[in-house]
Amino acid sequence: MLRYALKRVFLALLTVFLVAAITFFAMHCIPGGPFDTEKATDPATRAALLSRFHLDKSVPEQFWLYLSGAVRGDFGISLKTGREVSQMVFGAFGVSAWLGALSLLAALPLGMGLGCLAAVKRGRAGDHAMLALTTLLMATPGFVVATLLLLVFCLRLGWFDVWSANGGGSVLPVVALALYPMAYIARLTRASMLEALSRDYVRAERARGLRESAVIFKHALKNAAPPVAACVGPMAAYALTGSMVVETVFTIGGLGSRFVESIGNRDYPVIMAATILLAALIALFSLLSDLACRALDPRVELS
Repeated sequence: MLRYALKRVFLALLTVFLVAAITFFAMHCIPGGPFDTEKATDPATRAALLSRFHLDKSVPEQFWLYLSGAVRGDFGISLKTGREVSQMVFGAFGVSAWLGALSLLAALPLGMGLGCLAAVKRGRAGDHAMLALTTLLMATPGFVVATLLLLVFCLRLGWFDVWSANGGGSVLPVVALALYPMAYIARLTRASMLEALSRDYVRAERARGLRESAVIFKHALKNAAPPVAACVGPMAAYALTGSMVVETVFTIGGLGSRFVESIGNRDYPVIMAATILLAALIALFSLLSDLACRALDPRVELS
């Protein structure tokens, strides 16, 4: 397993490098620049700004300068605000990570619980209701869900603040972030549980007179867990870095909204730092998911 982990770490570093390179060169292929405005800028001022941020050099030279700084932990300064990019990105990431962690803590047990219930009640009203609900949640765009929650519970009923890091203002963003992962996990758990419940060892345990709850939670769920663990990693990266849509709707100053804002401003250092962070988190959580699958089921081969 150690050899596999080292191999995956190397591949993760290579992936992050490729993502950074593709993002950097793609940004510079788009017409326009961070200092292009409707109002004409003084040529001397523009030249000084381009020189200050190395934008007067060739794109490969700019990439090398950026990469050499990023390796040392220096992600540069924002082209718009002049603040340290690392402070901006990691400060915004703290907000997104808090909301994402809460949404995962809600989505995982609820999704697995709904999936187990639907599998046990296969073909009955509860199973059909769960399938209809999860299909609706997965098919509804995130901005629609977030907007409906905002309109109903904030503006109409006034039960919650639009956004507040403390108190009840974080409830609706967490719910909006948790609904899609919950629905996906529920459907995946249902499919895995149905396969596990059809196995011979389950029928043998039932024939021995073992309680149904023990059969389901002690035996069937344990064998149905690896596919769910495999999908949790990428979902965790998505949730922890924040949803651009949810953060925009609720005006949350998290990483997602900061990323959208930086794209509109052509703030290259912020875009790069946010992209590298997201790629690194996806690679990390994918590795952790694979290792968790192996821990849950020793038969899983790591190659």
